[in-house]
Amino acid sequence: MNYTEIIIKNINDYQKIIDSNYDSYFRGHANGEDWKLIPLIGRLDLTKNIQLDMSNWTEREDIILSQFIRYSRRYIKDKIDSKLDWLTLGQHYGLPTRLLDWTDNPLIALFFALFNDYNKESAVWMIDPLLMSRFNDIDSLDDFVLFVPKIIDDRLNFQKGFFTVQPFPYGSEQFLALEDPNFTTESIHKLTKIIIPNDKDLKMNLITSLSKMGIDYGFIYPDLTGVCMNIKFKIENGLDRFLH
Repeated sequence: MNYTEIIIKNINDYQKIIDSNYDSYFRGHANGEDWKLIPLIGRLDLTKNIQLDMSNWTEREDIILSQFIRYSRRYIKDKIDSKLDWLTLGQHYGLPTRLLDWTDNPLIALFFALFNDYNKESAVWMIDPLLMSRFNDIDSLDDFVLFVPKIIDDRLNFQKGFFTVQPFPYGSEQFLALEDPNFTTESIHKLTKIIIPNDKDLKMNLITSLSKMGIDYGFIYPDLTGVCMNIKFKIENGLDRFLH
């Protein structure tokens, strides 16, 4: 799919972009040079796993999901019934699925683009879908869609999470990145890559601006893990004045 690129130099540049794209959704990539818009299950290195059929994506997903359900039940308070809800929850905690995380809060996406330093340019992807889908059977999809998940976890709520999902590739074929010229769908109106150059001063200025607006680890991860990550990050990066 064809996409446009926009380079920003400060938080005002970013604000102008998001002000003119109110209905868009955003995804931050800390490594904007190498990371593609491919779901994690499509990025797994399975060369050392001889038990998984490399030509059967559904089997791969079912094995991964069954393991997640088996070992996660004791941590989950509410009842979860559907496969889609289990995949949504697992994806939000790092489980390899065919979902991609997005948010309608562009500041959260910018945070994820900046929180890890890969000594590379960072990026925020912006997608403008034609419609928001509602469905229950993920295996019946025949095209790429963006959907609203059930709020079954605090992180989904705080991070304003949305997801995209697409049908599995045929046989042993691999996922195409959304930005690949050969990726086709009628569900996306526009795809934009907002580039943050590999400039430490620029990135730190953006992080400082986000901190002033209350977007930090403590906001993104509303638990004790987020509290500790926030304190550590701000001390290490000279942002002690935002500790309170």
